[in-house]
Amino acid sequence: MATPNILRTAVSNLLDTIARRKEARIDNLSEKQMLSLLPVLTAHKIESLALLSIFPNSGIREFYLQTHLTQLNTVKWLLSADMMYSGAIFLQGFPRCLELSAMYTPGMRSDIDIYIPPEHLANFQHAALAAGFDYYGFDDTDIFVVNDAQRSALLAESWANKEVTLTHLQEVTIPDALPIEIADCYLPYIRRHNKLYLMTALEVHHFYLEPRDASIIEHYSEMWPVMGAKRSSLEALIYFNLIRLYKGILHNERRIRLLLDIACLLANRQENINTASLQSLLNESTVSSRLGALCHVLQNFHPAFTYLQQFASATSVETELLTTALGTMLNAGEDL
Repeated sequence: MATPNILRTAVSNLLDTIARRKEARIDNLSEKQMLSLLPVLTAHKIESLALLSIFPNSGIREFYLQTHLTQLNTVKWLLSADMMYSGAIFLQGFPRCLELSAMYTPGMRSDIDIYIPPEHLANFQHAALAAGFDYYGFDDTDIFVVNDAQRSALLAESWANKEVTLTHLQEVTIPDALPIEIADCYLPYIRRHNKLYLMTALEVHHFYLEPRDASIIEHYSEMWPVMGAKRSSLEALIYFNLIRLYKGILHNERRIRLLLDIACLLANRQENINTASLQSLLNESTVSSRLGALCHVLQNFHPAFTYLQQFASATSVETELLTTALGTMLNAGEDL
């Protein structure tokens, strides 16, 4: 059983490494301690960092990178023209994984988040279905296409405004020498009826907190040459990551990966961040004071977030609430 102190130690060590622009590894814990952490790290979607630390020469880093590349190429090969015509914009962490891989090897990314302008959404969904994507779900025994009632239930569980994922299934094999075995599922991999599938899932977002988010996404974007489509600018990515972290920790979501993602963005390209643009986004947000409080909590939490100090505002109620919520998230190992 993992203890809270071990989890805090591991996260602090990872942030120390990222702040130095070195490859994130958990190198201050014993193998036994890291194995005890696997359940909670898996819940936070960063179990890859423990596996990379325990099995550094096993080929697992290449496995994660190849998984990412296969997902990327699936979308590119099947939907590149439709993404261009529909004005698709890639969101969140997926478009930055390869750029950040020298510091932070991407683990499993089960969803690829994109924004499609509402006027093009129906055509894009039709094109994705025609290209072999569908609204797949799965249970303990099978993979199936979810019905309308199931789709509505899935959407009701999320605070973000988004569509049910459109997923492409590809039968694959993985190297026998890897120190992991996928007997059931290790998303985006799933094994059913003695076949192993890689799931490439597109999750279409409309906005995070309010409809004005769509105009921010469209305005703060840049070309992503690898895909021939757009992705969120660095400033928009940091801004929405702060919103996601704020909402996530208050909803008791496992968000340590997002914490590390933000640290990587600040460490890797801090000199290229347009501080005035980011300040404008934060100032104009309807949750500006809450994001300012989050910046205050983060810059006090670890030096990796020192850049955020200039956006920090210490409102006692929000700061106390977020400090408690962050502490609760980092203490979550005690019940796993």
